[in-house]
Amino acid sequence: MHPVKISRKLLFFSLALLSLGFVAASSSGITHVTAQLSPAEVGISVPDDLIFRNVTSGYISEKESFELKNTGTVDITIKVSLDNSYSGGILTNLKFARLSSDTPVGLNNFSVQIAKPSSVGGERSQTIYAYLDLTKYDGNLIQGKNESADIIFTAVPS
Repeated sequence: MHPVKISRKLLFFSLALLSLGFVAASSSGITHVTAQLSPAEVGISVPDDLIFRNVTSGYISEKESFELKNTGTVDITIKVSLDNSYSGGILTNLKFARLSSDTPVGLNNFSVQIAKPSSVGGERSQTIYAYLDLTKYDGNLIQGKNESADIIFTAVPS
């Protein structure tokens, strides 16, 4: 083969390879992002009723378990109190515990922390144990008479 033909073929092949490297292509796009913001929210779910049966002076009731639920978007601390309209009586002897093995504490000294749910719109539950401690109650209990009051659960961010 003639050296000029080889040189031309080599030159053509080299230019073809080089031109592949110089092809510049680009593409782009734009996406608009919106974040709908919600403020932190405190929310709880509490039981409708808590009933102690067969309560007798000088004894502690059977434990009653119930669920408190954090339905908000922040960690919370829940405190317990009796409604201000309740005036004395046996329900001032309510006690609460976080675990069934814990020593129950008076309702004004009880609080429980519940972490926020793992997702917005979810809930995180905590089982609570309630007792009616009448071991030191010396008042008269009238058979067949029921005593009732509202318990207020107040949740604040932790």
